[in-house]
Amino acid sequence: MTTAVSVTPEEQALVVERILASLLFRKSHKLSSFLRFICEQNQMGKAETINEQHIGTAVFGRPPGYHVGEDSIVRSQARFLRQKLQEYYASEGRDETILLTIPKGSYVPAFEYRETIQEILAREPEPVASPVSGGLPTTSGHVEPAVPRSRPFAGWKIWALSGAAALLAFLVWHFGTAGVAHARPSVELRFWSSIFDPKRTQIIVPADSSLILMEELSGQRVEPADYMSRKYLDAVPPPGTEALWRTVRGSQYTNMADLNLVSPRPPAARCRSVTPAI
Repeated sequence: MTTAVSVTPEEQALVVERILASLLFRKSHKLSSFLRFICEQNQMGKAETINEQHIGTAVFGRPPGYHVGEDSIVRSQARFLRQKLQEYYASEGRDETILLTIPKGSYVPAFEYRETIQEILAREPEPVASPVSGGLPTTSGHVEPAVPRSRPFAGWKIWALSGAAALLAFLVWHFGTAGVAHARPSVELRFWSSIFDPKRTQIIVPADSSLILMEELSGQRVEPADYMSRKYLDAVPPPGTEALWRTVRGSQYTNMADLNLVSPRPPAARCRSVTPAI
């Protein structure tokens, strides 16, 4: 769970640096630049300037005033960035005490403290002896009365019964506490709940890795209009790449991270994936 205490700017900067230094983000230069840019803008008090067009220009090299309706680079990369953050907190950042998220519908980063299981258990009450009777609590909450001292011959029975009652009370408290902690939603479930709307079916489109390979081979960017009309498939391959070009052109490659995103699918939403057609 997260707490309502505000995270200081210094702590925000430290957690961002730890995330960027992780193995997941060291291999994703664009996503690292994306995360660093929005966090630095937020640190400088410029949250109102963190919008799609500003990010597209500053991070992804789009010209000023470009049409965001025709170029979805920021929206698609924001989805990947949210996924990478979720993967980080499920692996390298599992012990992080500060949760960094990018709320759905916004590009402004949010920071919250999250409690550890040890902290949750530390707040649970412990069974204590009654200050009045000197007895021990039972499963029903009733306090066993102290046995009069006038019956010393039954002392061993009293100690046995008291010990059994104390053991039973401890077991009920221990396993009851563990059940409460287990019933709390996991960090992953809370993360997905903040992204997906559980009342709507989500459509997740995996990346068209074949397109990326063809762009790498040709050294030219495929415009959205050419991609939608399939015109880019008629492009002439560079010399010496004809065989590889035909293989990529006739294949359907996608990103395993995208497929892992929906298999197993997030429990917070009903999702279905659509593989891009080549």
